[in-house]
Amino acid sequence: MKFGVVTHAVGHHMSFEKTLETIKTIGFDSILLLTDRNAEVVSAVGTSKSPFPNVLDSDPEYVQKAIRNAGLELAALHFSGKIDI
Repeated sequence: MKFGVVTHAVGHHMSFEKTLETIKTIGFDSILLLTDRNAEVVSAVGTSKSPFPNVLDSDPEYVQKAIRNAGLELAALHFSGKIDI
């Protein structure tokens, strides 16, 4: 059986990659990723200073890279606010 966690439950005061690393260390396999439209985007190397990065303005491959680098799967994505795509 696989278990996932909401990034918000772990990521306060951590970078995105540290949040993901911590989630994997605790023993989870997947995440529900909370995002923030006003936060920093995920960089090409899969990092962001924000635990809840601006994934709408990030390259999707960079976001997936960060998650893969941590050995996790993206189970769900949560964005609150107006999405104007």
